[in-house]
Amino acid sequence: MKDKKQQSLNWEKYANKSEEIYKFKQIIPGFPFNEKFPKMYGGREYELILSTGEKCKARVDDSRESHSEGLEWKLLTPTNNHSAMTNVERYVVVAWKEI
Repeated sequence: MKDKKQQSLNWEKYANKSEEIYKFKQIIPGFPFNEKFPKMYGGREYELILSTGEKCKARVDDSRESHSEGLEWKLLTPTNNHSAMTNVERYVVVAWKEI
């Protein structure tokens, strides 16, 4: 039996609105966001919705978990503000979904 894909609580709320928000160069209100990280994330990829409405692929980066930075998202695709393989904090992530 295949595991059900995880998604954050706000995914359904913003999944269809994000493209329109991005197209009109708006920012999703609510910064800083506080979506919890997925459980059992090792090796899994996720689609993120950033506060700008952009969607991108990412993985959870726990390499600095023992430091004050904690968990972060490592982007696998570039965005207008970030290059691929850049880390972003959870505060700019509106929602996420496992892919």
